[in-house]
Amino acid sequence: VEILQENGSRISEFTYVSHTVTDGKPKLSGLPATYTENDEEAQTLCVKLKDEVTGIVLELLYTIFAQGGIITRSARFTNEGTSLVHLLNAMSLSLDLPDKDYIWMQLSGAWARERHVKMRTLEQGITAIDSMRGHSSHEQNPFMVLKRKNTDEVMGEAIGFSFIYSGNFRIQAEVDTHDITRITVGINPDGFDWELKPGENFQTPEAVMVYSDNGLNEMSQTFHKLYAKRLVRGYWRDRSRPILNNNWE
Repeated sequence: VEILQENGSRISEFTYVSHTVTDGKPKLSGLPATYTENDEEAQTLCVKLKDEVTGIVLELLYTIFAQGGIITRSARFTNEGTSLVHLLNAMSLSLDLPDKDYIWMQLSGAWARERHVKMRTLEQGITAIDSMRGHSSHEQNPFMVLKRKNTDEVMGEAIGFSFIYSGNFRIQAEVDTHDITRITVGINPDGFDWELKPGENFQTPEAVMVYSDNGLNEMSQTFHKLYAKRLVRGYWRDRSRPILNNNWE
């Protein structure tokens, strides 16, 4: 989080105010997101924080689905102060892992050869994928996996990170000098500047995490089932889609 105040300060100190746990999953205003069809499918934790200097309230939304090792995460900012502020960085997810012993996997490519698996070993410093094209693009998919070195399709630990947003994004892992790994997922902060006037709020897009200790295939299947049944909406969700005539091709 980075918030620019009218006096030029970028310092925030968010402290705990309260929290609630509710059944089901609330809708995200104006954004695509996963959903539930009944309250037994998930529970949502909302942690409320506040910066007393600016009056900015930050709500961290965590939804844990009953099946599949799925956690979704987003953040909502509300200006309860008296001055306009600028959001310069508002990531949807931040996760600290106690070690760096992971292989980073990303899906990169180009036109007509999208989503090729690229892998590298995490080391001290930053490993990242992003887009500044105005959309996620065919070059970098807003998705990343951390897997253990012995993980294959059917065994071992894997954590998948998916960002439900089609605009500029950044997914990165930063390993510090103590080999702690911090994952952040969200709107690309380069060039991002959102005016938040008193009384207004800003909702970040949703990030989805899936954990598997039975290899990459279980993680993949969990994502597929979730997105097919609890992200896709409308009449065609459970039906064969009609033929698309792409006249550009």
